[in-house]
Amino acid sequence: MILNKDGVIISPIEPVKNRRRYWLNTTTGKMYILENSTYKLLNEPINVVVGVETVTGKTVNGQVEYQKRINCGTLPNATSLVVETGLSNVHWTRKPEGFAQSKTSQANIMPLPYLDPRDNTASISLSIISEYRIAIVATQDRSSFYGIVDVFYVKN
Repeated sequence: MILNKDGVIISPIEPVKNRRRYWLNTTTGKMYILENSTYKLLNEPINVVVGVETVTGKTVNGQVEYQKRINCGTLPNATSLVVETGLSNVHWTRKPEGFAQSKTSQANIMPLPYLDPRDNTASISLSIISEYRIAIVATQDRSSFYGIVDVFYVKN
C-alpha cells in the first residue's frame, strides 16, 4: 500500500517500493516479492505427486524445468537397486535427491544420497544411470526403508 507523509493510505493495492521484501496484496490474496526494485508475483505452490511430472517454475537455458517424484520401493540389502524413471529423451538439470523412510517409524528418515561420516560402509549412493534409470547402492541392509527420489530435467 502507499501512504502519504501523514501515514494515510493513498492506495491500498500498491506496495511502497523498496520497503519490504515480501508484500501480500490483501485485496487479491496474492503474495509478491521485491526483485530489482519491482514487486513480482510469487508462484503458486507446486503440488508434487509420486509418478506425476510437475513443472518446477524454473527455466534452464530458456527451457521449462520439470520434476518427477519416483517411489523406489524397498531399499536394497547390501546390494544395488535399479528403478525405471519412465522418462526418455530428457536432459538432467540437477542431481537426483530424495529420502529413505523407515517402514516402521515415521520419525526415522535419511536423505538420499546418505553419507555417514563415522562409517563409510553405512552410506547409500544415489545416481542416474543409462537409459534414464535410478541406481541406489547400499553396502548394508537397508531393506527396512523405502525410498522416494526426485529427478529434475528439461525435455529435449
